[in-house]
Amino acid sequence: MAPAARAQWHYYYFDQERPLTADLSRIAVFSPTGGVAASDALKGFNVTPWHASGWSLAAPQGGVAASDLEQLVASVAETVPFASPVFLDKYGEPLIVTPDVLVGFNADVDERAAERILRNAGAGVVTRRRLGGMPGVYRLRSDLHNGFEVLAAVNDLAQRPEVRFAEPDVLFTGHSALVPTDPLYPDAWALDNTGQFEGTAGIDLRAVDAWDITTGDDSIIVVVIDCGVDLTHPDLNLFTPGTDTTSDPSTDGSEVNQYDDHGTAVAGCISGLLDNGIGAVGIAPDCRVASARTFITTSSSGQWTSEPSWTVDSLAWAESIGARVTNNSNCYGFQSAAIDSKYEETRANGMVHFASSCNDGAAELAYPSLLPTVNAVGAITPTGVRATFSNIGNGLAYMAPGVDIVTTDRVGSQGLDPSDFVYVQGTSFASPFVAGVAALFLSRTPGATSDEVETALTETATDINTPGYDIVTGWGLVNAAKILQWRPECYQPEEIHVDAGSGAWNRFVSFTPPQNAGPAALRMTAENLPPPYDVYNGESWWVGPPQLTQGNVSAPTSFMVSRLQCTPAFVDWGSIDVLYIAGTEIMPGGSYSVTTVLEGCDGPDAYPSYTSQPVEFSSSPTWGDVAPPYEGETVAPQPDFRDVSAIVEAFLNSPGCPSILYADLNPATPNFIVDFNDISACVDGFLGVPYQLGPPEVCP
Repeated sequence: MAPAARAQWHYYYFDQERPLTADLSRIAVFSPTGGVAASDALKGFNVTPWHASGWSLAAPQGGVAASDLEQLVASVAETVPFASPVFLDKYGEPLIVTPDVLVGFNADVDERAAERILRNAGAGVVTRRRLGGMPGVYRLRSDLHNGFEVLAAVNDLAQRPEVRFAEPDVLFTGHSALVPTDPLYPDAWALDNTGQFEGTAGIDLRAVDAWDITTGDDSIIVVVIDCGVDLTHPDLNLFTPGTDTTSDPSTDGSEVNQYDDHGTAVAGCISGLLDNGIGAVGIAPDCRVASARTFITTSSSGQWTSEPSWTVDSLAWAESIGARVTNNSNCYGFQSAAIDSKYEETRANGMVHFASSCNDGAAELAYPSLLPTVNAVGAITPTGVRATFSNIGNGLAYMAPGVDIVTTDRVGSQGLDPSDFVYVQGTSFASPFVAGVAALFLSRTPGATSDEVETALTETATDINTPGYDIVTGWGLVNAAKILQWRPECYQPEEIHVDAGSGAWNRFVSFTPPQNAGPAALRMTAENLPPPYDVYNGESWWVGPPQLTQGNVSAPTSFMVSRLQCTPAFVDWGSIDVLYIAGTEIMPGGSYSVTTVLEGCDGPDAYPSYTSQPVEFSSSPTWGDVAPPYEGETVAPQPDFRDVSAIVEAFLNSPGCPSILYADLNPATPNFIVDFNDISACVDGFLGVPYQLGPPEVCP
């Protein structure tokens, strides 16, 4: 079979050649200071500013023939800083080659070799290394003035064996997945469907039941990749400041243009505040939303312009603030290998991504929701059927409400509605609902990986179409209540670590609890008690809730101390570095194993558990701290006055003490003076004497 004919113009998406269709009605010109309309080469052109700073579109009268396009761009490029063809994206919108180039090298190419290749190729000056934090990825500024020449140079780079991808950092367009409607203030059926809007009761996110378990945690941050969020809105739980990765002179992630309404409506679906007396509420009201303004809006219908590096930078910023979830309710007109790579990298590092399937009613998913590293979300109506505008296709992951949604609006006259709340529809709002459910799950199980979050969403979703997976509704409608009761049986907590710096004191052991287990109980089991207490080997106790207490040594030190008990205490142990366990159940000379018991898993003994590798502890068989180490709020790793008093009382008139001490402490002859040396001698005499132990207290 003969090879396919090469398109006249093309670029490479990784190693795939993608054709480019030229817009023969106009070209693009760039000047940092503007003023391109005065160029002699543009006389007779209709020149209009484009939305990105410094760019204009120049339309020659009558257009230009395809055979003359390259010559026209070359002649204009001789009189302006940069000229480029305008190509058309999948939506028929402008796609403009810029002087900037994105190049990613294979992992086995070191930095020196990579930069040598770039120099020899004349690709331009490196302006950013490790773009978005990705090793081996560069952004360069070409010294070429012609977009066709930049495209040719990038395509040559893309075909080198050392290069994973190379592409121009194009100006591309897209649109939000918003279908505006008249501003109304309906009931929030998405959260609690009682039959509003002629809907079906119970077809909702099960938010009310979920909130009985958790309303979220402000340590879980969801980044909204959009056109900005109103940071002054009183009904949003926000992480501030946000960021702006566009070329606009803004930094905090707030709205800039008159059309920057979409992001605020998206944010309200996630973190609209609960029980504050105003407005609507989001699915995860106690989680926080962070705004990454990534697009420059261009119209009231949700269109915008952007560059691939802006999305990469937004994802990198999300990493830098510790975000666990991102939402991108937008439909790109361009596919970028650099964006793909950053989504892949951040997901591998624990971030979970969601994007709207888009509103074309088409049998294909929009970019970036079609990526395997991004969960595509479609929209349902109040009756539980797919909204007709919601795109379908292989890879569609989940469904959520996307019709008649009440949410936050940009404050004041620039919003869609003067009430500061708005009634909207679109997959734009289905996607953040699912992102918010993921945030609720992570609030409950902060150590979960990306795979585990997606598995939990999948296994708890409610089928609303054919049984199992289908390309129309994915795995089904997400269920916030059910996911919060789900735990993976194979969840591997971090290992429990012995605290290497602690001594073995009295009836006392110490260790570092698991840091990633979320709500979990710890069960200690006697493994190797010395005779005659070996009959108690195999007995188990639960570690009680930790309490902060202070040691009574000369330099007071705070400790987290727990007693053993007979009922489990489910605690998030992640903030506890070292935990000290005290009680009569700890037998000097014995050793113990610890089991991590995850709340909600299936398992034995009516307390479901996943058992981590046992770690043994041994405590000293002799007096180290001479009194029980935990009395009320006191931990005594060294003898103090109360310890000495206990010795004196316990060993009154014993052979280890000097004779004067017998009289001093005998109530019948109280008139003799006890001095420090006497007490020290007594302590020295009995330090190291074995415990006089009774059996441990056994749980029923």
